[in-house]
Amino acid sequence: QTHAYEYFMDRVGLKKYQHILKNRLTKYDANIVLIGFSVGASAIWGISHQPSLKHIQKAFCFYGSQIRQNINIHPLFDIELIFPKQEPHFNVDELITLLHKKALVTCIKTNGRHGFMNELSTHFNPDFYKDFIQHLKTYLAQLKNRNP
Repeated sequence: QTHAYEYFMDRVGLKKYQHILKNRLTKYDANIVLIGFSVGASAIWGISHQPSLKHIQKAFCFYGSQIRQNINIHPLFDIELIFPKQEPHFNVDELITLLHKKALVTCIKTNGRHGFMNELSTHFNPDFYKDFIQHLKTYLAQLKNRNP
């Protein structure tokens, strides 16, 4: 996991990933729900203020630790930030305090650790995984009922 992250940051990087993601998403005009994990969550956060992405319905961002590098962003779509109980490089509670005041931002702090949704992670937690999969299913079902 650490090797994959380092490889990604050396070969692609967050800014390039954000550029790719933004370009792909601007091609769609329908409401879109995004789900991102770790660097994917950070990439979603990093482009969430772009006017060309106002058509995004909502984003769910799990343990996006690089969000802390861009706290001045003001998203233009609903975004739910799901944080682990702790991160080694920053204080999760302090970050949540800064972010929860923003419009369209909801912060959730779990008792899980970074990677709790990833079955291949040493921090995978099947109970948290099950709970958040249900959370996502519930949201998507409600969305489907609103837009048949």
